[in-house]
Formats: sequence, structure tokens, C-alpha cells
Amino acid sequence: MRLVPLHESLLTGVVRVEAVCNPRPWTREQFAEELHPGGFGLALLDETQTPQGFLTARRFVGEWHLLNLGVAPAHRRQGWARLLTRQWLDHARESGAESVLLEVRRSNRAAQSLYESLGFREIGRRKDYYPGDPPEEGVVMRCRLSPPPSEPRGGVPNPLTESTPPTALLLVAPGCPHCAGVLEGLMTLTKEGALRRLEVINAAADPAAAEALGVLSVPWLRLGERFILEGDLPLSKLRFWLEQLALPDPVKATAVYFDHLFAAGRRQRVEAQIRQTPELLSAFATLLGDEGVEINTRLGIGAVLEELHGSGLAWGLAPDLLPLLRHPNPRLRGDACHYLSLTESPLALEPLRALLRDSHPDIREMAAEGLETLEESLQRRGTPRGLEKHHEF
Repeated sequence: MRLVPLHESLLTGVVRVEAVCNPRPWTREQFAEELHPGGFGLALLDETQTPQGFLTARRFVGEWHLLNLGVAPAHRRQGWARLLTRQWLDHARESGAESVLLEVRRSNRAAQSLYESLGFREIGRRKDYYPGDPPEEGVVMRCRLSPPPSEPRGGVPNPLTESTPPTALLLVAPGCPHCAGVLEGLMTLTKEGALRRLEVINAAADPAAAEALGVLSVPWLRLGERFILEGDLPLSKLRFWLEQLALPDPVKATAVYFDHLFAAGRRQRVEAQIRQTPELLSAFATLLGDEGVEINTRLGIGAVLEELHGSGLAWGLAPDLLPLLRHPNPRLRGDACHYLSLTESPLALEPLRALLRDSHPDIREMAAEGLETLEESLQRRGTPRGLEKHHEF
């Protein structure tokens, strides 16, 4: 499967897909209209060059508007709608647009969840926007592409971005040999302005708070929104973690933190954080592309992906892993074959097939194993109802 610009010769196939996606399908003439200047279109082609999906959009002054999006039933819930939308967002951003806009049925939570994960937020409602008996309200969603410096990209807070300076929550208890030292270090950082706020809870006096946070031992520290640290933490180590939070690349900071957790045997904590915030999966690609990362971390990543099997949460990792298939280090290429097979994403099928012709025999073997695993996963999952037209899915 591949994406190509939508053009006249593909419209017959696109209209066929539209007919099964939309109870009020567009005509060929309506699609052709969007090929004129100011419009944008993509087609998703299978191995026979037959359209299996499409996207159309149009620019109005400084804002793009998504008009139509559809994926054939046999290829739904495989990440193609997300890929089409991402490609359009990239085009809109490169064109200099400030934002993009779309409408979706109020009842269509699957579509709204997809768009929210890509940075859209609801900005209003349109009463009786969708014809029917009765008509249905439309949810208007916008994604800002060029926000002012004070506003997060995408119009919603980036789940990987920390407030500056961060806050700290420390749990202590009587008789703890390291609690006083950690508290002293945090107070020093607070006085310096490196921490915005410091909150301290006595776990012995407030066991309900400790239980709610899942605290099993003290000192227990939550630094910012994501970093949970335990045990002896001298001032130098606290400064190190604050430096990670301040990195301009939050994915890199998360990768450093996950590497720490894997080394400490805290794989379950990594999994829990990813289930809560799937965007953190990008850190796995960063770690797997680093030749210096230890085997414990690589094994831990595999274990987490296996635990996520069947959840669909790992699909978004596939695009970040695909570049590793071209890495000059054959060990990293081989690892990428294995981890891609665990994402359950059909986006990995063709790249893995291409590696069956790799010059390295071990890579060919690992690609074959990964391809077999992935094909079995996709076959077991089947093709349940999934993403359709952007108003309907």
C-alpha cells in the first residue's frame, strides 16, 4: 500500500470506495472539483494500483478544511486513516497554513479520538449539520499549525511537554534513611527557582495518599508530570533529572527516563505510563536507534510491546521504527524487524518484505520471522469495522 496524489485517472476507484463509506456519497464530479487549484487530494493504492482509500481537502485563505476521508472496509483499523491525515497535516504545514479545520458527527467518538490524538480540539458545534432523520449535530475541530510561542502546537497541550519550572511531589516517612537528604536537595532547588512548587506528604500519617499513588517505599518523588524516582537521590542526581525535563526534545528526555527504568527493573512502570500516554512510545524508537543502549533496555522494550499486543496502542510506533530498517548496523536493522512485527501495524508489511532481499543473511531471516509474526497478528485480528469517512467513521 502506498500514498499518491489524487488525480483524474484514479477517480473511478475512489468513487467505488466512497460508495461503501458514505450513505450520501460524493459523485465523480465532486471529487474532480477538488483537483482544481486550492484543493488537495491523496489516494491510498494497493499492490494492483487500485484505490483503497482517499482524502480531499481545500484551502480557504490561511486555513485548510478537511472535506472527505474514506478507507475501504477490508483495510480499516490498520492505521491508514491516520497516515492519510498526517500526510495532509504535513502538506498544510509546509504550505504555510496557520491551522486546519474539520467537522465530525457528535456520535462518532472513534473519529474524534483519532483527531484529538493528532492535535485537534473541539471549538464549537453545528446544529443539524448532518442530514438524516433526525439530523445530527456536527463537532467542529481545529488543529493549529503555527501557534504563537505561548500556545502549544496542535492547539492542545503536548502530553510530552512539561511546565517550566516543574513541580515536585515527595513522599517521606519516619525512620527513612534517605528522606531527609532528598528533602534538603529539593528545598535547595526550590529556593534556586529550579522548582516551581514542592509538596511533601508523610506517608505514615497519610497512608491513603500513598496508596492512591502506588507508593511502596520512600523516599518517592514525582518530578514534573512523568518522572517518578525512588531511593537515595543526591542533589547532583536531582539536578540531572531537572536537566532532562528542560531538554527541548521531550522524546529524548523520555528515552533517558525509560532507559533508567529498564535498568532498574521497572518495566511495569514503563508499560503503565505508555498505556496512559501512548505518545511516549516515540521514546522506544529513540532508544532502539542508539547503538549504546544496553540489552536490558532492548529486552524490556520487547516485553512491553508484547504486553501491549492486541491493544492497538503500538500501531503509532511503526512510522518511527521504519527508518531503522535502513540503518547501516545490521544488528539494529534486525532488531527493527522484530519490534516492527510487535506493533501489529500493516504499515510494516512492505518494508519487511523488502528486507527479504537484504544483503545480510541474518537480516533476511529476521525479516522473514517478523513478517510471519505480523501477518499472523493481522490475520487473527481480521478486519473489524473501523475508520470510514471523516464525517461517518
